[in-house]
Amino acid sequence: MARTELEQLYGTTEAPAEWLTLSAGSLEADLENGQLRYIRFGGIEVLRAVSFLARDRYWGTFGVEISGLTITSSAAQFSVRYAARCAPDEGDLRYEVEIVGEAAGRLSFTARGAPLADFLTNRTGFVVLHPVDGVAGAAVEIDHASGGTEKTVLPATISPHEPAMDIFAITHQPVPGLRVRVEMSGDAYDMEDQRNWSDASFKTYIRPLSKPKPYTMLADEQFEQSITVRISGAAPAMGRATAGAIIEKGAPIGVMPRIALGIDGADADRSRHPLPPGIAAIVGRPATPDEVAKLAALARAAGAELSLQFAIPGHDPAAELKPWAGTDADSVLVVPHRLYPLRPPGYEPGRATLAEIARAARMAFPVASIGGGVMTGFTEFNRNRPPLDEVDFVSHVTSAIVHTADDRSVIESLEALPHVFRSAAALSGGKPYRIGPSGIGLGLNPDGPPRRADATHARATMIRDDPRQRGLFAAAWTLGYAVAVATHGIDEYAPAHVAGDFGVFDDNGGMRPIYHVVRALAAHTSGNVFALSGLPADCKGLALGGGFWITNLSPVTRRLQFGRSVRATALDTTSFEEARHEPAFFDRLSLTQISEFDLHPFAIARVEP
Repeated sequence: MARTELEQLYGTTEAPAEWLTLSAGSLEADLENGQLRYIRFGGIEVLRAVSFLARDRYWGTFGVEISGLTITSSAAQFSVRYAARCAPDEGDLRYEVEIVGEAAGRLSFTARGAPLADFLTNRTGFVVLHPVDGVAGAAVEIDHASGGTEKTVLPATISPHEPAMDIFAITHQPVPGLRVRVEMSGDAYDMEDQRNWSDASFKTYIRPLSKPKPYTMLADEQFEQSITVRISGAAPAMGRATAGAIIEKGAPIGVMPRIALGIDGADADRSRHPLPPGIAAIVGRPATPDEVAKLAALARAAGAELSLQFAIPGHDPAAELKPWAGTDADSVLVVPHRLYPLRPPGYEPGRATLAEIARAARMAFPVASIGGGVMTGFTEFNRNRPPLDEVDFVSHVTSAIVHTADDRSVIESLEALPHVFRSAAALSGGKPYRIGPSGIGLGLNPDGPPRRADATHARATMIRDDPRQRGLFAAAWTLGYAVAVATHGIDEYAPAHVAGDFGVFDDNGGMRPIYHVVRALAAHTSGNVFALSGLPADCKGLALGGGFWITNLSPVTRRLQFGRSVRATALDTTSFEEARHEPAFFDRLSLTQISEFDLHPFAIARVEP
């Protein structure tokens, strides 16, 4: 059955979020689903977002229904008012919002309301996001809720715990000469380093984590919270982007790592299709010895190494690994079913340490390389440091939808990756560094049971089966991810699974767009990677093997200009169906030589100069 254009792009018929840009003098912000995003002054981003949200007991974010939206605007001021409702089946939280932005550089955001029934939540209230650029490693001034002012520097490498606590106000300078003060009411606020979760932001949030959670908001108990932003000083004049820039091969930026594919043991029977050539490793998570045998056969057929990941209770590692001992694997990562408490001090009683687990793995798999790290995200890696004296490599995964799931937030996660990679490298002691099977969705939830999308395949936080993994969006995002991977000395990168929710194949055996990106990357393993200059806004790319690979990470068509005749092939909505059935789609370059062409939304182009 033919797919609609939305399905080809996003894997779902749900349209992407829309936004409206509000302005008053030099102050601008995007209003999207009730929140303010990309707050700018004189063209400089001063805050990434201000949002009022509610999260459930497993940290999932409740959706919001907005009604009665009223917007007024003049040269001096804009204002927004609306009513909001969320979690109608779990307390029916209702509140009213007022937003006022002034040309003088003042912005206020107020929420007042109450649940209609007792409402269980881990957090309900305001969050303020500071962008990482101009903030990470920079000086800030903090007014504490309990009194006193502190001058400090936010961490350049990712902090495993809160870099600031007990906050009433925080002041920073996104650029010299521009001062931004954010004042918060309703309770004390804490800050977390959201780069832990691949978010490109620092988040200041209401209700400190030191207080019990989940907690209950009582029926009909009124609350009021507010955020006030005061901007002073002047933003420096910004140069205009050069229109019509010519795309050229630039300086070397790194080497393409080994490319691997993940697979859950239960999916081994669904993986009968030829894998992209050049795959270096199959990273399997078996539940039974029979699944191990199937995964080994799959790896042998692909000419790839077999890398296994086991989760064990962690009470008696030697006994728990005994059924797997002697398995013919090239590398093994063993982790406890549940990581030790995410906050120090100490381990749960009766649990082996991570070092003891690594030593038990060494005994059970004497010829395999032994890994340290986690099967979940960088957060757990950062808070449960691998025992470097006991392991041969380190590994973790990433997900782009832990906190937010809209398209722009997923693309933003690419900004955070260099911070993640630098921070992990600083913790690895020079050990080889692997990015385990990763995609947009959340493979494993360390804080609760796995979640899946609803019947409408809507975008949602912390779900495993993110619909975009099926579309052009994931392929474009993965090529953007590969640019960061190649630049930061990663030794092995698993950008997808063989089958299932993260698979390169769909359930009917057709190739998803991401297949072709994985194939291109695997074909250039260990090859030098070069930067590309002159790329349009929202485009990323790299030069591999003499050719250019470019993707458009936006819903707007971008013009690519080369200044000379080139041949090219593009994977977009017009070629989507053809690419589903042609493994070597990108091998067939157009015969026509052109010097420029349009790259459609979330499309990928191979260009041969």
